[in-house]
Amino acid sequence: MSEHAKVPRDGFMVPLIGIPKDATEEKCARCGKVLPLTEAYLRGSEYRCKTCVGKKLPSMTNPIEPRKPGRPPIRGETAGAHVHIRTTLDRKNAWVKAAKPRKLSEWVTETVDQAAGYRENS
Repeated sequence: MSEHAKVPRDGFMVPLIGIPKDATEEKCARCGKVLPLTEAYLRGSEYRCKTCVGKKLPSMTNPIEPRKPGRPPIRGETAGAHVHIRTTLDRKNAWVKAAKPRKLSEWVTETVDQAAGYRENS
């Protein structure tokens, strides 16, 4: 019988019955170190350890490269507010196609501003 995977919980190692140990581990594509998924960072299609990534990253999303900002602020304004929307892949792809050759964030900003009747302070 193969060894079960284990996860730390409240100071104890709790076995995950029915889950093989290697199902919760990944190998760093650069150095080959085997590490738990909770310590692995996904870069493209490869997993990397903290050392090979170069720094500790936020959990869950694990972005390796900094995200590109949306529309840059105009005339010294500070872009401090965020809008987040969840949608279907088909709908997003249609928006990206409609936005070409501009970035989606620019197109969405212009489209929403126009629909809301928003105008920059001149």
